[in-house]
Amino acid sequence: MANVSETFLTQGHAISVEVCQHVSQPQPAILVLHGADGPNARRKSYLRLANGIAEHDYTVFLVHYFDRTGTVTADRETTRNCFLDWRKTVIDAVVFAAAHPSVLTDSVGLLGFSLGATLALSVAGRLRRIRAVAEFSGAMPDPSVFMMRMPPALIVHGGKDEVVRVEEAYKLERLLQERNIAYEIEVYPKEGHLLRADAYADAFRKTALFFDKYLRRADVSVDNSNVQSG
Repeated sequence: MANVSETFLTQGHAISVEVCQHVSQPQPAILVLHGADGPNARRKSYLRLANGIAEHDYTVFLVHYFDRTGTVTADRETTRNCFLDWRKTVIDAVVFAAAHPSVLTDSVGLLGFSLGATLALSVAGRLRRIRAVAEFSGAMPDPSVFMMRMPPALIVHGGKDEVVRVEEAYKLERLLQERNIAYEIEVYPKEGHLLRADAYADAFRKTALFFDKYLRRADVSVDNSNVQSG
């Protein structure tokens, strides 16, 4: 397993990205977006996750999007002030990943956690090469993003989450239903904001199956008849 640190530029700022790949030939890409505690507070956990996904023959990019704003951890005010810069950074990260020699250009997925999940949902409909988005414990983004083309979504949430209430998951589910967007949902009734070992293992398995379903099938279209893009 090769883990390589690389950088790309967004609006003149250098953004670190850790690239995990298991095989030499081009594979679908999955971008991992950390939560409000930043990429370093739980770096070992994020890298374990990235390497675990890469073992399923994906090229995985752990994106340090806080580099754009020099942020270490984010509270509500920081998030409000920096969200658009982070979103542009993630969009540029997708472009960087799609051009990477280890990646199949038009097969990109997003996997976000908490704040990163909200960012993933906000970005997912903006680029056609994004074919699937999985979000763990995220908040519902501005509904206007769903006026764009949205790819299939996986919603994962803890029923006892006191940081981002589970109602956010159900709001997202209702909107996806209304827009006829393919989705899967898994709510763990006894879990909080961070899933414990058994629930996390189950969620990881379902996430891998979800990405296999939508990133490896050439016949799966992410267009929805009533949702056109950006």
